[in-house]
Amino acid sequence: MNQPFSLNQAIYFLLSLLIIVFSSCTMFSMIESFKKRGRIAGHYWLLAGAGVFGLGLWAITFVAHLSSNYTLVVGWAVIPVLLAGVAMTYLSFLVMGKRKGSPGGMIVSSLLLSAASFPVHFFSLHSGNVAEYRLDAPLVALSAIVNFAGTLYAIRCFDRRPETARWIGGLVLGVTNMTTQLFVLKAMAFVRVETLTPDQLNEYFAVQGTMFGIATLVIFVFSLSAWMSDRKFLQSEERYRLLVENSMDMIAIISERQWEYVNRAGLKLFEAEPGNGLIGRPVFDYLHPRHHGEFSRLLKGEQSETNGIPIELEWYSVKKRPLHTEVVGTNTTYNGKPALQVIVRDITERKKNEKKVINSEKLYIAGQLAAGIAHEIRNPLTSLKGFLQLISTGRSAGKNYYDIMKADLGRIESVISELLMLSKPQIYELTRQDVRAMVADSLTLLKSKAVMSGISVVTSFEDRPLWINCVEVQIRQVFTNIMKNGIEAMPEGGSLRVACTLEADEVIVRIADDGPGLGEEQLSKIGQPFYTTKDKGTGLGLMVAFKIVQNHKGSVKTRSELGKGTAFEIRLPYAGSGVTEGAGMAANKKVRRSIGQS
Repeated sequence: MNQPFSLNQAIYFLLSLLIIVFSSCTMFSMIESFKKRGRIAGHYWLLAGAGVFGLGLWAITFVAHLSSNYTLVVGWAVIPVLLAGVAMTYLSFLVMGKRKGSPGGMIVSSLLLSAASFPVHFFSLHSGNVAEYRLDAPLVALSAIVNFAGTLYAIRCFDRRPETARWIGGLVLGVTNMTTQLFVLKAMAFVRVETLTPDQLNEYFAVQGTMFGIATLVIFVFSLSAWMSDRKFLQSEERYRLLVENSMDMIAIISERQWEYVNRAGLKLFEAEPGNGLIGRPVFDYLHPRHHGEFSRLLKGEQSETNGIPIELEWYSVKKRPLHTEVVGTNTTYNGKPALQVIVRDITERKKNEKKVINSEKLYIAGQLAAGIAHEIRNPLTSLKGFLQLISTGRSAGKNYYDIMKADLGRIESVISELLMLSKPQIYELTRQDVRAMVADSLTLLKSKAVMSGISVVTSFEDRPLWINCVEVQIRQVFTNIMKNGIEAMPEGGSLRVACTLEADEVIVRIADDGPGLGEEQLSKIGQPFYTTKDKGTGLGLMVAFKIVQNHKGSVKTRSELGKGTAFEIRLPYAGSGVTEGAGMAANKKVRRSIGQS
């Protein structure tokens, strides 16, 4: 080993250095590609990178021995040594990925990578039958220190700038391992028991050359694959980067409750300066306090079923300007940590326009209501004014004048009463009532009107009480108004069908008539103020009825067909729990008495 450094040895040395640098750079490229792939595919990629580095170590060992006076003996024992080295290299990659940026993580991964390379450097010298050997312990220790220091520096370079420092890290790691191999060759001397004949020596060189060629080919194939993969990912990333940066909506990534990335549209929306406006600052500093709880659950992934569904959030810009937005969140990872990718759309202008539309609708309704009130009240007022003028002139003031004036005043009072019903909700005391009894009472009031019109009333009540919590007068008014409309819609007779049933937790009252029915346009206007199909109607009766049902947490559905009649379905919450048997029997008796079944 003390012979001068010949030209052949220099060529072998440069070849070894080229192989290990090439395999180290490939390894770092495959580690970087791991972050861009799926979970399972990424781990396969890491194993491939560990295998490439192991083959590179074995290849430089082979070439380095060609430049020395030692004979490299290849046996089956090389396989477990290489597999152990690949396994430790893989563990080093995992530590490097999970503890990115951590000094402790870099030290541990460097120790693992050094421990993976050392057995490969020493293995060839212990292969075969060795009679005796000498070990230079200080030189071995120095080679271990050099190997660890170089590995640590290479990993540190790659950890800080993985996309640009892979070649620097690969060069440092390659030179480090080549230096370690030379130190190992210098540190050990041994004599083998057996001496190889020229034929055996040629056979060994043929086998070793074949293995070296295969190893070099594998390294080249993986290097080419890593290069093509990186190129593909770079092209894809460039396309997505252009899409994100040129997006009209804000696209941002949030990790550990901080802004990690914000595109240009986001910086403009939040009135932030590029570079130091939002990045690294807490998200909740810009979010309205009433949305903190909802957004915290979104960050924790507790609302994963709502991924892709827009939610409305209110923010504040850097200049404290309120922002109304729609936000779509998707769980992802960023630099190996859980993160949330959000797409934020500014709807501030839309909110302003919606408010304007609502105000316009309010003004339109108020105008329509005022016009209707003026029309309904001005007619009787005109009549009253005329009669008062007649009375003031001393002309006839017969009793019929006073009756007409009283009727007009009653009409005005009726309109005002119904309008008051539609005003702000008033406080009433709710009582538990049987719907059947209230329907029966309403039918009793309208019985004579139905008989005079030749209308038959068909009832269908359940045997059990149908209890609801209500204001009795108001709910009876609802039934009376709807049934009265049905009777008035059949001046030439017909059938009025009334049914009371219980379905699930709702009491249902169905009222149907055989009147002329309503067209689609007329049906769509049912319940609107002052809309009526009757000559002397105010158009407020159904509107008041709908409002009463709504105040009782119920609903009204209307169906109608021209020539076949109209049907109303009134649904009210059932309140039958806790009622005594005696109350139920009393209610049944009252209903039977009211409908004349007793």
